[in-house]
Amino acid sequence: MKIIAFILLSIFSTDAIAQKLTGKELIERSCDYHDPNRLVQKKGIHLRLEEPRNEQEIRYTNLDINPAKGVYAISQEKGGNTVSYIKRNDTWDIRLNGSGSYTDQQVKIYRLTEDRAELLKNYYYYLWSLPCNLIDPAAQVDEDVHTRNFNEKQLLEVTVDYPTQSDSDTWRFYFNPESYALEGYMFFSSDSEGEYIFLDGEVKYKSLKIPSNRTWYDNHDDQFLATDKLVEISKYKKP
Repeated sequence: MKIIAFILLSIFSTDAIAQKLTGKELIERSCDYHDPNRLVQKKGIHLRLEEPRNEQEIRYTNLDINPAKGVYAISQEKGGNTVSYIKRNDTWDIRLNGSGSYTDQQVKIYRLTEDRAELLKNYYYYLWSLPCNLIDPAAQVDEDVHTRNFNEKQLLEVTVDYPTQSDSDTWRFYFNPESYALEGYMFFSSDSEGEYIFLDGEVKYKSLKIPSNRTWYDNHDDQFLATDKLVEISKYKKP
């Protein structure tokens, strides 16, 4: 009986928090938890990721992100080769094993194009800067906060739309009701059923706390897709 009462109390407490906060207020509190000094936006950061894939070798990705200076550097190690994409002042510098000269065949094999560079920049910067990059004019944040069961937990849910994008992405983010830490998210596109992601663990650097493991599943059949691991945070390294 006491266990049931405790569960009900927890649910009602979470509902009360959801009713008091707007979506933007919840995101702000989550930012205060993960990056209270807005280190990523003001000073930049270096991240090293380990990205294993089913029946494939592990890919290692190094990110040096400095939005204040407009610099985004992505370096990926795979199959004995290193591909790097560096954006400075809206211009891409793309290299294979440190060289800016490569054949047409290498361009095709290693995808050494600006389109590929921009796609990777948007992907990594968006996901690894969450939740603070949700404070963005392009993000349409639903003011209503809901209590939802996600990853077998009662969490606070906020819906964010990007109506100006061609594929009209909709994202739902899930926050711990006590600490406001981001614990997961899911997304839907107009042309796909989307995916959902569980977050666990943390890697810390100064005042910054970034979830260390992102485990991806398919929305359609709950199939496991991949786990991306953050193995290092350090000072921004100018590329």
